[in-house]
Amino acid sequence: MVLDPSSFEVEWTPKGEESLPRERAQHMKEIYTDAEDTKPYNMPLTLGKPVDISVFVDADHAGNKVTRRSHTGIIIY
Repeated sequence: MVLDPSSFEVEWTPKGEESLPRERAQHMKEIYTDAEDTKPYNMPLTLGKPVDISVFVDADHAGNKVTRRSHTGIIIY
């Protein structure tokens, strides 16, 4: 898999009581203090530049007024 190491500056516009993503991640680390990121023992060494991945997801339940089908959208940068 080849990934582009370019960094994208995504502008975050919080709604309501939501905070910035980094602040939210820090808050979750304070809540789940025993959670850890385990890596497989046979994981290969990383090569090249680090890559930023941003994922945006939105969905609705039965949003189509005629068929009552749901829609899901995923964008990965």
